[in-house]
Amino acid sequence: MNHPDYQRTLAEVNSYKARLANELSTATRGVGATAGAARQRYNELSTAFAKQKASVLALKQQREEASLLARDGQCPAYLRCRPAALWPESYGGSIHADRHRRAEPGRTPT
Repeated sequence: MNHPDYQRTLAEVNSYKARLANELSTATRGVGATAGAARQRYNELSTAFAKQKASVLALKQQREEASLLARDGQCPAYLRCRPAALWPESYGGSIHADRHRRAEPGRTPT
């Protein structure tokens, strides 16, 4: 065990072990940092998606309420829509009939 060749080989093996441990540590830190960044980005995207989904659902709910109110003839003033009974048949009962009417030839926009 005290033979010079054995000592030299043992030192070389220990050197390789230390280099390997150093490289593994560097790789582990890199993967950890990448995973942390990916986790943070995922959380940001999840939050943004949840906000967007809530916004879309709120808009859908408002549209459904406006449609029901318009059908019942109780449309809020800010929507300026007409009860379904007053909508011209040529517009197919669209709540946007006033937009179509403005586009008719021979009429001036209001």
